[in-house]
Amino acid sequence: MSEPLSARAWFESGGAPDLGVGRASLVRMHSIYERRGHLTVGEIGNGMPFVARRFFVISEVPDERIRGEHAHRALDQLLVCLAGSVVAEVSDGTANRSIVLDVAHVGLHIPPMVWGVQRDYTRDAVLMVLASAEVEAFEERFARYCGTRHCVGVGNGLDAMMLVLRAWGVGEGHEVIVPSNTYIATWLAVSYAGARPVPVEPDPATYDIDPGRIEDAITPRTRAILPVHLYGQAAAMDAIAQIGKRRGIPVLEDAAQAHGARHGGRRAGALGDAAAFSFYPTKNLGAFGDAGAVTTDDDDLARRVRTLGNYGSLPGKRYVNELKGFNSRLDPLQAALLGPRLDVLDEWNARRARIAKRYLEGLAGTPLALPAIGAGNEHVWHLFVVRSKRRRELREDLEKRGVGTDVHYPTPPHLQAAYSDLGHRKGAFPISEAMHDEVVSLPIGPHLTDDEVAYVIEQVRAAA
Repeated sequence: MSEPLSARAWFESGGAPDLGVGRASLVRMHSIYERRGHLTVGEIGNGMPFVARRFFVISEVPDERIRGEHAHRALDQLLVCLAGSVVAEVSDGTANRSIVLDVAHVGLHIPPMVWGVQRDYTRDAVLMVLASAEVEAFEERFARYCGTRHCVGVGNGLDAMMLVLRAWGVGEGHEVIVPSNTYIATWLAVSYAGARPVPVEPDPATYDIDPGRIEDAITPRTRAILPVHLYGQAAAMDAIAQIGKRRGIPVLEDAAQAHGARHGGRRAGALGDAAAFSFYPTKNLGAFGDAGAVTTDDDDLARRVRTLGNYGSLPGKRYVNELKGFNSRLDPLQAALLGPRLDVLDEWNARRARIAKRYLEGLAGTPLALPAIGAGNEHVWHLFVVRSKRRRELREDLEKRGVGTDVHYPTPPHLQAAYSDLGHRKGAFPISEAMHDEVVSLPIGPHLTDDEVAYVIEQVRAAA
């Protein structure tokens, strides 16, 4: 450990805030000296890198007592010594730094996953610790990542869609445009809101909803358009958003499979009026159980979604219920686990993209129909889905060769028994039905080694 850096000396010298230990930094606060006393002002968003939700004050620490000795998975902290002095140490496993907190107008920001220790408290030391909260910390970070003003954590991706629709007033007698080619959860969200899902066929090249077919499905009862960014690729959102704006219909993205995907340079989550995410463990950004979120720039929508998900009660107003709500909140444990994974999401997505590129190059010329990337899209390859006219034989052969596959999805929603009441018969949506008869998902994920990818390509070429 190097010689401790004095916060006072750092402030007076105009030093750089970065400490070279993860994202740990020193925060310079506005300081005013006058005859009536010394005033220090810390401003959220201007130097202070997170929204504080709670504070702790530590004083009268016995001699030789060491505090801290831990790191938080998703919690940000700002340490400010109000009186006396304290030595704070930070480490990220490779680098470490020691700082003497000896003035009230310099704070030490300890971000998630940075180890912190406080020692050598003087007898008159008073240390204030400002902290974020796990859920709020993740919501703030994920909103910033997506490029939206708000993120509201909820119980799962299905709830995220349903809560937005209900917050928009979608209900009985209304219709919502949905893809015919999607997982059934998209349709279920519409049903749980009390409305009727109206299917629209996909673009055969991208698997996503075809914007050219949407307007023909709009009726006076249409209250929302719900495109799905299927398999990790954003739908043609520029065209869809234009339709929504022209017709006065809000657009809700089902982004459950598209964490980090981009369309026209903007991330999924910021392409419509609102977006719904799932953090199910298998997703590109997965928790250790069910979890979800809504992102939006709409202040009122964010408030209503948060209220609906909290029994119809705004946080901080216990037992005051404005709406008939639900119990759908992001668990703090899942939020804490998602924070560190968000740090590596882009790296993991980049690895998926490199694997997909090798598949596209290595499987060219086979009888398989390979996925296409839409104009302006940055695919994050939640799944790598090909099409085969002899799917059953291909899967059986690959299983013998030690290559696992899956089918996403074997039956389109309109042919599921759950939606028999809508009266759609086989042949009603032929493009989607053909896809569901032929799609095969090959192994993909950041965990795959280069040798494993090469083996998959070799065996698929032999079996195709």
